[in-house]
Amino acid sequence: MNWFDAVKAQIKTAHRNGGLAPIRTKIHCTPDNGINYVVRQIEGLAAKPQSQDEKTTDPFAPPYEPSLYVGDLAPLHVGLLNKFPVLDTHLLIVTREFEPQTGILHAKDFEALLRVLADWNGLAFYNGGPEAGASQPHRHLQMVDLPLAPESPYLPIADALSATAFDGDIGQSPSLDFPHAIARMPANALVEPRAGSRAVEIIYHKLLDGIGRRPNGRTQSGAYNLLVTRDWLWAVPRSMPRVQTIEINALGFAGGLLVANDQQLSQLQSIGPAQCLRAVCGF
Repeated sequence: MNWFDAVKAQIKTAHRNGGLAPIRTKIHCTPDNGINYVVRQIEGLAAKPQSQDEKTTDPFAPPYEPSLYVGDLAPLHVGLLNKFPVLDTHLLIVTREFEPQTGILHAKDFEALLRVLADWNGLAFYNGGPEAGASQPHRHLQMVDLPLAPESPYLPIADALSATAFDGDIGQSPSLDFPHAIARMPANALVEPRAGSRAVEIIYHKLLDGIGRRPNGRTQSGAYNLLVTRDWLWAVPRSMPRVQTIEINALGFAGGLLVANDQQLSQLQSIGPAQCLRAVCGF
């Protein structure tokens, strides 16, 4: 099946039966050091589950909520809608069996991701641990549509990625103020996801080395974010999940930030988006 079409169709179904609880936001475009950051401010919070059972149960374990289930993805993963989306089109790529969000990604994770990316020219990301913005311990990659906001650049940091200076497979961009490592998507990885997943896994390990996050066996040595498009992969080290009260996940390093209220918006604008990103990287 075509994953982009399947996600869009399931979103319509979930809206009809009340399966989604979107988080309403208003958008502030905030330029900083040549990047036009998309800052969303929450206007209305979705009503999240409150019972003790729901607090302790893995939300990504089967049986899946029918309105959120998109389909089986390769042998080890399923596609689920984000029940509380900030962006309209938001898919979760979830392991069937529990695997930790602090474990090292493997070729099967990348096979599932490439199958979606082959059908959908969006942005995939991974929050590697609580310090990187992960809210659930059950492994899940995520996929959102681009652009991050109407009338914004397709990807706010696209020009910065294009300015990357490479030393072998891995490079850095002089236009990005936060620590990072960047790679190009391996040739033909999207054409044959099963074969391409191994090439992406190799690049992923080089990216981790490039940000000082060489794995300890199958466990990560420190928190990080990974972001992937059809053309690029980039990784960022993390040391904390927030600056002051502002939570930051992987989308911040693509140019997308979220604030809860006027106070947080003022904090972000006072500090500056680029400095916020440096701060959560430990700089």
